[in-house]
Amino acid sequence: MTGNRHEQFLGEGAAVTLPPLPDRAFPFTQQAPATRYFFAARLKHSRFMFVRFTTDMQEETLLRCLIACFVALGGVPWVVTSDNMKTVTLGRDDQHQPIWHPAYQKVALEFGFHPVACAPAAGNQKGSVENLVKFVKANFLAGRAFYDDTDLDEECAAWLHRVNQERPSDATEQLPATLLAAERPHFKPLPAVAHDYGIFDSVLVTRERLCATPDDVRSGDENSAMCGAAGAACGVTRMGAGE
Repeated sequence: MTGNRHEQFLGEGAAVTLPPLPDRAFPFTQQAPATRYFFAARLKHSRFMFVRFTTDMQEETLLRCLIACFVALGGVPWVVTSDNMKTVTLGRDDQHQPIWHPAYQKVALEFGFHPVACAPAAGNQKGSVENLVKFVKANFLAGRAFYDDTDLDEECAAWLHRVNQERPSDATEQLPATLLAAERPHFKPLPAVAHDYGIFDSVLVTRERLCATPDDVRSGDENSAMCGAAGAACGVTRMGAGE
């Protein structure tokens, strides 16, 4: 990529995704096999990457990973492009525009980034996300074995240090960390709530007037809190530990 064309992407955006791993049973050597996923983000200009492995693909997990990514970057890119995950979009309207998941849209508004979902016909958008997934699988996961989740996280952190701070990117021939330092002033500032953000979630009111979140329903626990009339919709906000 030429210098002039590359320059226009300063602070402009990041591609993010939270895909399942294909075998659905991560091959730990000292821990029972289990399903694992990974959140991955890569900035378009600096090529700086953020990866975090998770145990689920729930809305709160995606949002906490995204916020942790912003904290690690030291700011918020202007645009965040994602694939059409159910935690991001609920479908498309009559004009083929994304119907955003309310919690994701709320984070976008409060953190000040413009959300973009890959359009089916936009090969460049979809390609950026798919290439990110392929890069993590081919350059980090391929041929590796891990003792347990702790070992997985430690190895991932060491790998990210190499690809971000020690190895020049093939796309720019420069260290991503070096370009990130120049890109960071172009980001939007982190909001004050970034280190202790409360995740909004919809709830269902039972006949006993108890609120149940989707996670409660899946676990069979509907004893979350007293709420309004049966059948009504209301909301709860779950606070997270500071990053």
